[in-house]
Amino acid sequence: MAASNKQKLKLLNVYRMLMEETDVDHGLSMADILARLEAEGLTAERKSIYRDIEALRSAGIEVITYPRSPVEYAVVKGKASLSEVSMLMDVVQGSKFLTEGKSRALANTVKGLASKPQQATLVKRVHVEGRIKNQNDSVFHNVDTIHAAMQAKRKISFMYFKYGTDLERHPSRPEPYVHTAVKLVFSDGLYYLVTWSDNHQDFVTFRVDRMYLLQITDEPATRNARISNYDFEDFEYKAFGMFRGESRTVTLHATAAGMDVLVDKFGREGLRITGCDEEACDVHVPVVISTQFYGWLAGLHGIVDLVAPEQAVKDYRAWAKSLVDGSADEGAATASAAAEATAETAAEAAPAMDLPTTLLVSAAQQDRAAIVLCDLEHTIVYMNPAAIQRYAKRGGAALLGQSLMACHNPQSQEIIERVVAWFAASPQHNLVYESYNPKENKDVYMVALRDGEGRLIGYYEKHEYRNRETAPFYDMPG
Repeated sequence: MAASNKQKLKLLNVYRMLMEETDVDHGLSMADILARLEAEGLTAERKSIYRDIEALRSAGIEVITYPRSPVEYAVVKGKASLSEVSMLMDVVQGSKFLTEGKSRALANTVKGLASKPQQATLVKRVHVEGRIKNQNDSVFHNVDTIHAAMQAKRKISFMYFKYGTDLERHPSRPEPYVHTAVKLVFSDGLYYLVTWSDNHQDFVTFRVDRMYLLQITDEPATRNARISNYDFEDFEYKAFGMFRGESRTVTLHATAAGMDVLVDKFGREGLRITGCDEEACDVHVPVVISTQFYGWLAGLHGIVDLVAPEQAVKDYRAWAKSLVDGSADEGAATASAAAEATAETAAEAAPAMDLPTTLLVSAAQQDRAAIVLCDLEHTIVYMNPAAIQRYAKRGGAALLGQSLMACHNPQSQEIIERVVAWFAASPQHNLVYESYNPKENKDVYMVALRDGEGRLIGYYEKHEYRNRETAPFYDMPG
């Protein structure tokens, strides 16, 4: 009886070591197996191990024999490859909606899908730089509640918070939202919920990690044709971030250098091309008009330009002017309204100031120092060509519409938040000396961006180089 139990224990140990320690690249030789069994206090002969391997095969477990020197055995089928596990860990560690603790726990779970040799490799190679992590674990509860509400066909009730200049959470309004959940979306490392608002008779988008006191109501969910026909995939393809707005087909004049950017954003199948020559062509593509779209365009000025329809061009120019001088004509107001991601109203813009938009944009485009403009949500809304080139390894033009915080570590993120809060405290708080870069001999500052009435609307990083120019005076080659 004891011998029978010992044989079963030996078989289970052989199975365990093959499952845990072997993969497509790593096997165990007969000597390896015998040594591991001996370490467990089990003695065995080679013939009995051969019988165990055949028993496992008879049970449907595919034990592979690698014709190496010495011969090795492995279990491969049903296991994730190293690249698959690595990608899964990147997704987990790169998800902004997860807290640090939850991210580590899930990463360890995913790592368990790999063999022990692969796990040792993963420890050395997997790293996601500068990713912002969420500060609460409510996302999992909220997602479960949202799914339950959708299955029960009931509306949800919830409060929603935003961060104030004191870095504390503040309710966006005193009373709860009561909406119909339409679609749960994972985009750019965050969960969003698309809902239907009966009051506004339209779709509204909320970040799930900023929802609290979420519960299912007894009120039946709203049903209508627009909800039934809602297609997030179509919206995501046209949109820049999760900002909502009017869907419109636009014409973009793109140089050869700009075509890579358009293919990366919209895909080859999404582009309709006319009027091509060797240097440029017109590209027709459906987009959701928003300030994120305008910021994306501004950063590509010269290689991708908006040329039609006329109203979209007019609105884009109005937005560019309002970004610099605080103006607010009808086009700028339209662009601002189109960018609203929630049902809340944007602040009234300041009176116009007479500054030629094209000159201001051109000045930024020609500046040899990197210029990156951010709004108060830390979203990158403009990059000049120098910035696109400087930050090419981080994505270049693809950073437009993304969060600046994703490019910084937690300590830098906290400093940025403190500086922006200082800017917001007074119209006289406009410049902070950030650092000196001895390698490039430059001083770096954070500078507040304000509208015509002194209201804070964003910020940017200013680089001032101290090296003397080496070019001859008035050098103008023919």
